[in-house]
Amino acid sequence: MLYSMTGFGRAELSHEQVRISVVVKSVNHKALDIRMMLPPVLSELEVELTSWLRTQVGRGRLELRIDLQGVSTRSAELDVMTAELLHRDLQGLCVRLGISEPVSLSHLLSSQAVWRPREQGSTPSLFEPVKRAVAMAIDSLSQSRLREGLALEEDLASHLDVFEDRLLKAAGQAPKRLDEYREKLQAKIASLMPEGVEVDGQRIAMEVALFADRADVNEELSRAKVHIDELRSLLSCESSPIERVGKRIDFFLQELNREVNTLASKSRDAALTTLTIDMKSELESMREQTANIQ
Repeated sequence: MLYSMTGFGRAELSHEQVRISVVVKSVNHKALDIRMMLPPVLSELEVELTSWLRTQVGRGRLELRIDLQGVSTRSAELDVMTAELLHRDLQGLCVRLGISEPVSLSHLLSSQAVWRPREQGSTPSLFEPVKRAVAMAIDSLSQSRLREGLALEEDLASHLDVFEDRLLKAAGQAPKRLDEYREKLQAKIASLMPEGVEVDGQRIAMEVALFADRADVNEELSRAKVHIDELRSLLSCESSPIERVGKRIDFFLQELNREVNTLASKSRDAALTTLTIDMKSELESMREQTANIQ
């Protein structure tokens, strides 16, 4: 059971006269990167929410947005008494300086003096409902990431089946390659030897043995089979929303790629070369999909 790093979650909750809306989405990222957009009245919650989110999500770029309806999210409010005093002072200044331009509302509102911090004594009552809404949204996100993870799991398993099929065919090519090499070597030597001179069978056997040693791929095939078993185990494991399985899968894919490169370097015939090309193509497809796995 794999979790994708891509997902979307949403939750809404009502508390008294306030409507709390939470939207969270995640995309691929090499680590966990949390970005939050909170109303000013909830700024005190940012550190606590960030710490909690790190216990719920393992990897990816996470964007969380909280909106409140039914409560003012402004951090300042108008001081009417100060505005009246400022208006009177400005009018007096205009008369004294002989300025005929009237004092407008925009003049007053542009002054920092008429604004004061909004009292937010009742804001903490929203904290618990907001945290519940965030938990609901994260649960929705996890379900979304799980659904996509299951689709990725099926796709990876399909590519791995094709890869293993090509690997088994490559293993079946090894005995044929020795027989073909022996026959070609005997025919070539026979064509070069004078008529009536017998070919030294021991010498041919020695050459075939040297070729077999250089072209032996049994170790590579054995290691590749072990890596395939490890990958199948990872694809079928019961992972959690915070477990980083993707990096482990990518490690074994790199190991398989190393074995295929060795097979390709030892390839002496077109059939084996074609099989190694097919295997590298399947590995590339799997690595692209693994980049989406947490």
